[in-house]
Amino acid sequence: MRYDFDFWLKWSSTFILIIAAITATMDFLPWNKILGFLGAFGWMCAAYRMKETSLFIVNLIISLIYIIGWITLWIN
Repeated sequence: MRYDFDFWLKWSSTFILIIAAITATMDFLPWNKILGFLGAFGWMCAAYRMKETSLFIVNLIISLIYIIGWITLWIN
């Protein structure tokens, strides 16, 4: 097994997304949005490096949704 940059990027992003899901169920604002964005952005970068277009697009959209969530949180 290779423990290269891609390995650590994918697993750290996965761990961050799990923590984001936990914070979302506990309604910890804004941490759930921050961690969700970081996890999705990490997977978006990993997908780009792996040349996985579908994984890249889905995480790009998820990242944009989190950014919209940040904006609405700051406006209100």
